[in-house]
Amino acid sequence: MSNPRAVRTRESPQVLPGNNNPMVNVGTTKRTPTVSSPPSIVNISGGTFNHIEGDYNVFQSPKQGLDTLLQHTAPEAMHNSEERYPPPMCHPDTRKDILAELTAWIKGPPEESSILWLHAPAGHGKSAVMQTLTELLSSPTGTVVANYFFGRGKGKREQARYLFPTIAYQLALHVPGIRDRLVDIILANPLLPANAMKYQVESLIVGAFPLPDSKRTLKRISPFTIIIDGLDECSNPSSQQLIIELLGQIVATHRLPLRFLIASRPEPHILEVFNKPSMQKITRRIGTLSNDFKSRADIKTFLRHGFSEIYSRKSHLIGKVGGQWPSEATIQYLCNKSCGQFIYATTVLKFVDDRFRRPGAQLNIVLSSGKIHHKNVFSDLDSLYFQVLSTYPEPDSLIRVLRFIAVVPKPVSAAVYEDLLDLPTGEVELILQGLHSLLNGIPHGQVQGDVISIRHASFQDFLTDKDRSGQYYVDTRKAKSDLVTAGLSLMSRSSPNPETLSYLSSSWLSQGLQHVFKEHKS
Repeated sequence: MSNPRAVRTRESPQVLPGNNNPMVNVGTTKRTPTVSSPPSIVNISGGTFNHIEGDYNVFQSPKQGLDTLLQHTAPEAMHNSEERYPPPMCHPDTRKDILAELTAWIKGPPEESSILWLHAPAGHGKSAVMQTLTELLSSPTGTVVANYFFGRGKGKREQARYLFPTIAYQLALHVPGIRDRLVDIILANPLLPANAMKYQVESLIVGAFPLPDSKRTLKRISPFTIIIDGLDECSNPSSQQLIIELLGQIVATHRLPLRFLIASRPEPHILEVFNKPSMQKITRRIGTLSNDFKSRADIKTFLRHGFSEIYSRKSHLIGKVGGQWPSEATIQYLCNKSCGQFIYATTVLKFVDDRFRRPGAQLNIVLSSGKIHHKNVFSDLDSLYFQVLSTYPEPDSLIRVLRFIAVVPKPVSAAVYEDLLDLPTGEVELILQGLHSLLNGIPHGQVQGDVISIRHASFQDFLTDKDRSGQYYVDTRKAKSDLVTAGLSLMSRSSPNPETLSYLSSSWLSQGLQHVFKEHKS
């Protein structure tokens, strides 16, 4: 434990603003006591307050500084918090490649890219990867010294103002030399942890590291890594952008021996900051948690292990099976349905493992969920979709576009939807912003998007099941009818752009529009 901090003051003390007690002060003028009168000592809880012949000595312990900082942290956002238990974790036989790549970056020598951005759509297992890395590499045995797991709608965990105080507190615990400096800073100004993020970084992060003339020693030490998961779940998009910019300043401007591993969805406002030249120079990007061969293989392994574990505990409820349970064909079917989403596989296993139901019956419900309704099968998955869709403030406009996207025979660009729905140029981009985790091909700014399509088959299933999607339900029969009507209306009122014209003439719409199309060409 460090020695208590002592502050001596004259008999006429300097009163703190807002403090009506002149006996508590932070003056620094020294005075040598005389021998004209005996000293008296007054002890004050929380520190030692000495009055010696008119002088006041206030001794503040390091614990006071850390306690002040602790009041502005979010312990529930840390990887081992009770609120997050049990946290998502990677199965030991999955995600080996991405975990190895991230571990190599964390343990590797200093490099220009001091920020690594791991981005992937919703439900692809980012948090499981980040949690696994944190547990494997956290102090005191590893180089991950701090972590923060954002959570939308989770109280403190979604609020940006707790991020840097929580990181600073962990740095004080795990990085040599930081604690004493941080305590001195906070005791000098206990209001610092409540400051805006910019000033939190300057005082609690940058200020806690050695002065520039002492950084040579730190440069010989491998950088310390800080993991930040779910940045897109921070409640304010502008705060998300500011956080990225501040992290960039920490490593580029102040050149602290820190690395930041950030995971988030590839939302447009986040991408906008990472695309800045200053950020591109110091950032490495990884987006390999997508619907690829390795991801599908990992999900198949995850499903096999999960079903095997269920069978080992509940074989008496499943009965005799002539081989593997469930069959390899069933596992392959579920793997295909997942479309690379670990959350789909996790949801299936959780549903089948219901403690009050027979696993076989539960699995049959999952396999028939496309034919019959069972509202509890994909409740976790549905919650994810509702969470993403609810970020758009005008659901009616969103539904108008989504219902056509859900029923077109082949994907088309935003321009075609704008023609069919009689929307101004750029309107589809505005409507679909924030849905990059669910849709492919959304345009962004001057960059024209590709054809727009639904990323996951499970999202298509969600939209077309009224009991699951509620206000976002897409009645496919009516949507197709409205699509034909929209095409007819477009052809009668104006000349569509070439892409729309090509679409109307080549798709299944051409059967209903053939006579109109011929008249238009003539």
